[in-house]
Amino acid sequence: MFESFQGGRYKVTKKLGEGGKGIVFKAEDTRLGRTVAIKVIKGEGLDQESFARFEQEAKATAGLSHPHIVAIYDIGQEGESHYLILEFVDGPNLSGLISSQPGARCDAATTLRIGSQVCQALEYAHSRGILHRDIKPENIMITSAGLPKLMDFGLARALGGPNLTQRGVIVGTPSYLPPEQALGKHSDTRSDLYSLGCVLYEMVTGRPPFHGDDPVKVIFSHINDLPIMPRKLAPQIPEALEQIILRLLAKDPDQRYQSASELFQALRSVKEVAEARPAPGGVPTEEKAAERMPTPEPRWAQPLVDREQEIKILRARLDATLRGEGSLVFITGEAGIGKTRLAYELRSYAKLRGAQCLMSRGGEREGTVPYQPWSDIIKEYVRWAPSLLLFKAVGTFAPELAKLIPEVGEKLGTIPPPTSVPNVQQHIRLYEAVTQFFVNISKESPLVLFLDDLQWFDDASMGLLHHMARAITAEHLLVVGAYRDLELEDQRSLSRSVAEINRERLSYALPLKRLAFDHVLQMIRQTFGEKVPGELPDLVYDKTEGNPFFVEEVLRSLVEEGAVYPVEKGWGVKNLSDVHVPRGIKEAAQKRLECLDEESCHVLSAAAVIGREFSFPVLSEVTGLGENKLIDIIDKCLQARLVVARHILGEEVYAFADTQLRDVLYEGISPVRRKRHHLKVGEAMENVYARKIDDHLEALAYHFLEGNDLSKAIDYAQKAGDKATRLFAWDQARRYYETALKLMEKGG
Repeated sequence: MFESFQGGRYKVTKKLGEGGKGIVFKAEDTRLGRTVAIKVIKGEGLDQESFARFEQEAKATAGLSHPHIVAIYDIGQEGESHYLILEFVDGPNLSGLISSQPGARCDAATTLRIGSQVCQALEYAHSRGILHRDIKPENIMITSAGLPKLMDFGLARALGGPNLTQRGVIVGTPSYLPPEQALGKHSDTRSDLYSLGCVLYEMVTGRPPFHGDDPVKVIFSHINDLPIMPRKLAPQIPEALEQIILRLLAKDPDQRYQSASELFQALRSVKEVAEARPAPGGVPTEEKAAERMPTPEPRWAQPLVDREQEIKILRARLDATLRGEGSLVFITGEAGIGKTRLAYELRSYAKLRGAQCLMSRGGEREGTVPYQPWSDIIKEYVRWAPSLLLFKAVGTFAPELAKLIPEVGEKLGTIPPPTSVPNVQQHIRLYEAVTQFFVNISKESPLVLFLDDLQWFDDASMGLLHHMARAITAEHLLVVGAYRDLELEDQRSLSRSVAEINRERLSYALPLKRLAFDHVLQMIRQTFGEKVPGELPDLVYDKTEGNPFFVEEVLRSLVEEGAVYPVEKGWGVKNLSDVHVPRGIKEAAQKRLECLDEESCHVLSAAAVIGREFSFPVLSEVTGLGENKLIDIIDKCLQARLVVARHILGEEVYAFADTQLRDVLYEGISPVRRKRHHLKVGEAMENVYARKIDDHLEALAYHFLEGNDLSKAIDYAQKAGDKATRLFAWDQARRYYETALKLMEKGG
């Protein structure tokens, strides 16, 4: 195809290979008398923007001079083709080296040596602000002396690296793709380390951590799944090397090594131990190398267990949605069974297929706010959506949506008067406005709505869900609702709506069951490794009866108490007959609180009175603590997994990690103190939300009622009833008016 370059200066002598991004030739530089490699970029030529990126990356890489980096000598263009003049490496790439080894895998010594040298190259490049972004065995050349040399720095970004198009078509090789890069998030030096972890995994096991013919499933595994333990595939490698590889493959970049320098030190430590502990006869053994290495922490980031069929069903519904066959799916089960986690699995898959995802949840709120879950999700979209997208989403329903979410009017400007319809149809008009809002969003790209905790949805919100289920069967919109089926009888609006939706066959049911003993054993092994102390699984299963959340809570409790403790090779267990194991989720929550000091418990108790969710300004007003002191306490609670941050633009809001924890705190307050606390919360909310009091009428009515301030409770209940009436939520309006009347009668 090419015989020479630059007017004959570079004479092609041999084609060396061909990959996804280019063709590589061996050539002679006739002017300088040296052998070079020429990489011709595939394609009919780069557009102006791509060429500028290509040239920029080449210039940056050309400034790197390191013994483990392939040097760039020049760039050029031949007709429509662009090319790089590179240092010639007389040897195979790492993929070829791996396949040439016994069993098609490298021994620990080779892996440690090559891994350390590649790490040095990355440390050098990262110190100069250059990321590789495409580390894989094919991009690591091996010289005739056995030295690795990294090539193609930045080429992935310059030419368009592994990503997804809007239609979910994958571009690039996914086997070494960091999770954050797969999700389109920011990449940094730790992303390169993840890819290097995939390479090290392949060196010792003979295969990447995730592989297969379906690239979507491979990338999905990078985002969600934990790899098979390397020593299960290659028992001869040191446990310490296995732990280095697993840490590199952490989904969260914060849990990986934070720099190539830190990784290099870890690899060198394993190498030094291996070399310093020869076996009898002077032959080093890899088992000895691991003896002095510390036992790792438990692995709390778990892949889902015994949910393969449910995941398959959800993926099938998403695939149907991409074809324009929208639907409603109910995920049901008891608290802690994994409903939300399963929905997050769907969210990851949906993003990989190019779908948008929006989420809201019903709140065990103090006072029922009409349409609160729906207005929350629309507000979030309004905050970040460009005006043009918002205009398309709103369509002809701006007056109706502005009545529910005033921010719509503020962002779009002038709103026309609402369409005149009979009173009896006005709530249907609002239902149609919200439904069409999400349908319009889905016309830009398929949309998944996840509605958690349906058991706390108000009547009007459930009526809207029923209306939407009828309207989306031919749309690119998937709605997933999760609720606790054990609470169905106690929640009349949920029970009635679910029954009607099922009667019309508008939903798919996905009930989640508890785990069998074998699956609990699998969870324990994923946490502590394959060697699980014999009596532990029986104890955990007996106490948890297979509830996944409770299984994890019990395991955490046992580790925190020291009942399960690290030893040189694995984990030890105390005499379990002397160990107290929580008898339920609520008791496990109580034990988690014991790690806090008295002042922090006092703050959390105040937060429990505010509600499952609480804002920082209101909590500060209630507790009277200074900002810095309260921040310190909240940080402690975040680290202890007692609370989580809610991402609400313009407001600092936190929530209890689970409702049982909030219940334990609330029930621990005496009735007399509760009244005083509710009164303080109501007064604090009046001060904090003075300018937007209408958004909090329902909560104010609740807190002043519980605080026994009848005058304010009546006032806010009436106003909450008026608000519900304006939104055609007549059931809620009636209840607020009835409350106000009863309080008036009580007060004489």
